[in-house]
Amino acid sequence: MNLRNLLAAIALVLLPALGAGAAELTPVANAHSERLALVTFADRSLKRAPTGGPGDTYARSADYDSTAWGRRIASELGKRHKLHAVSQWPVLTLGVHCVVYSIDDERSLQAVADELRQEKVVNGVYPMNDFHTMAADPYKPLQSAVADMQLNEAHRFATGRDVTVAVVDTAIDLHHPDLNGQISSYRDLVNDRSDDNLSEAHGTAVGGVIAARAGNAAGIVGVAPAAQLAALRACWPSAPDALDASCNTLTLAKAIDTAIRLKVRVLNLSLTGPRDALLETLLETALAQGMLVVGAMPGEGRANAAFPTAVAGVIRVGVAGHASDGSTAMAPGTEVFTTLPHERYGYISGSSIAAAHVTGVIALLLEVAPTMSASEITALLSEGTVASGSLTHTVNACSVLARAGHGVDCARSSAVIGSDAAALPVRVAASRS
Repeated sequence: MNLRNLLAAIALVLLPALGAGAAELTPVANAHSERLALVTFADRSLKRAPTGGPGDTYARSADYDSTAWGRRIASELGKRHKLHAVSQWPVLTLGVHCVVYSIDDERSLQAVADELRQEKVVNGVYPMNDFHTMAADPYKPLQSAVADMQLNEAHRFATGRDVTVAVVDTAIDLHHPDLNGQISSYRDLVNDRSDDNLSEAHGTAVGGVIAARAGNAAGIVGVAPAAQLAALRACWPSAPDALDASCNTLTLAKAIDTAIRLKVRVLNLSLTGPRDALLETLLETALAQGMLVVGAMPGEGRANAAFPTAVAGVIRVGVAGHASDGSTAMAPGTEVFTTLPHERYGYISGSSIAAAHVTGVIALLLEVAPTMSASEITALLSEGTVASGSLTHTVNACSVLARAGHGVDCARSSAVIGSDAAALPVRVAASRS
């Protein structure tokens, strides 16, 4: 994750509702930022977010639970320095506890910061920079893909309007605040029922990456926030709230058939499996009718996982930062912050998430160039996979749009957030060979 973005998130996202374990404290939205100090200290008892390689087991972070130790230290610091804690929460990926203190006397922020830095337990003291600027989508700073793929710039020209994407996956949480209103149709092809209260992790995570609503003050923003999703449940989780899920020929055949009959423009298949004659025939039919099909590349050790990426014409997506292994395009797929069931969010890793990013980019392209052929889009994705942001090789949404023409200009402006960033502990992501 881009550290500057994370610091912006720490300074801007002051929501007591970050999780069930967050303390019940006074909101700070109306406080004067010059009278606030944000303090971090390492809390080694915090759970860390595991990661997975492409095609491996998908992992999400634990809940945003504060620890008793962290709350005690925050209270003791406040008492010693005559500060009032107005909000606190953990940042799990960095293993730090964050506290926002208000300065209720005449001391300056600099004087308070100097005092706090004398505490051995404190590893960072920060001003509250640009608090108002991210009020629309408060978790957006946690989305490193926004910068890596130049999504802010791309969204000036396209948001996926009038494009429907079929997501063949586990059930998407239709009532999640970032997905409510984004689902044009829902089918349960596993149980042949229409229970719109069913919500499962993998489908919800994929749906959020593609089309989470923008500007609704709820959480994140999708790659194509104005696109509509056809939520086709063809897989079921291995356990409640698990990201691992299974599908079979029958359920997938029903789902792909439904997508064809719905005449969607894009089909997202964030799954892998063996070659299957029936499913390959269905995909060939979909491709012949002009549908764009996006598939997640299997990980190492899955040589038999040839579906769907072995089907000619399928856009094969790998995780940026990993070996391409014949991928058509590469996209963020390591610790991606996205939607989870029951109004929650978390970090997810895997080529499933990379595929969802590319699906969103295709929706942007189809808005500005609805008659563009599959071969033309595939070429643009390949050409638009460049060094961008913190990644050396990823699809850049704005670059892809610019290559399509239509007057797209990706010139960007950048803002520097001042802080003593070096005080934060370095996070080393787990890796899989």
